[in-house]
Amino acid sequence: MEDLQWFYRDGEKSVGPFTFEKLNELHSYGLISDHTLISEGESREWVEFRNLSKNKPLSSHTQADPDLISEVQEIKQSEIEDIKIESSTTSSVSGNVEDHDIGNDARIKGWLINPVTPWRRYGARFLDISINGAIGAFLLGLAWYAIAPMSADAFFSSLNPVADILVTVFISIIISGILTGFSGSSIGKWIFGIRVTRPDGSPIGVINGIFRDLGVWVKGLAFGIPLINIITLYMSYSRLKNEGSTSWDHSESYVVTHRPNSGTQYILNTLGILLIVIVQVLLRIVEQM
Repeated sequence: MEDLQWFYRDGEKSVGPFTFEKLNELHSYGLISDHTLISEGESREWVEFRNLSKNKPLSSHTQADPDLISEVQEIKQSEIEDIKIESSTTSSVSGNVEDHDIGNDARIKGWLINPVTPWRRYGARFLDISINGAIGAFLLGLAWYAIAPMSADAFFSSLNPVADILVTVFISIIISGILTGFSGSSIGKWIFGIRVTRPDGSPIGVINGIFRDLGVWVKGLAFGIPLINIITLYMSYSRLKNEGSTSWDHSESYVVTHRPNSGTQYILNTLGILLIVIVQVLLRIVEQM
């Protein structure tokens, strides 16, 4: 089996050929996932990597550290730079053939796709809701009171706790979508080490960022409705763990990567949790004033 040539799909491109051993090695480094489509030689039959062979154990994903990243870069220079894209005569699946520069791939610039980090993503989201929601609500109120103070006072004074949560979550979603689309990150994402970019590492754009976060708002947070959002959050958690992506992530358009676990990242995670608590306490104090 080691003499056979294998290809994997990266977006619309077919990357290879590799031996199965090298393919397994790419999997261990997180360059391809269990769900990456694999084809053997000219068979043109694409299957997920996890279903490729029952006779060969799939390698386990590893947590990246500086030494691991260095090893991946060495592989890129010595082995992956010899990658050849299939010729145009076999491009019925891959389309136009272009050389693939693995060095431009966002997945090996110190950021990983696998293993997924659902709890860090939740931490980033809740921190963004706390900070972006508070800032956004303040700016909205400031502008509204400046233009139409009576209607603004009537609106904000009529908000009950549930309605207040719904408005705050929606405002935070819009702000987070703009920041993510523009820079690939946000305050919460930066602290918890999450990034949303195109496969080449470039920003996905403000419009895509907003639409992606609206997907989070509807499918993941259930519009911010208390109790119901616990169910949707659990469902999204299960899908992320089992399938490697959420229903609002489109891997062909952009990728969600995370900073490798390290001592610094653990400190940032702790800082992020403390910030969530601090912001929530301050908001309660302000409400009672």
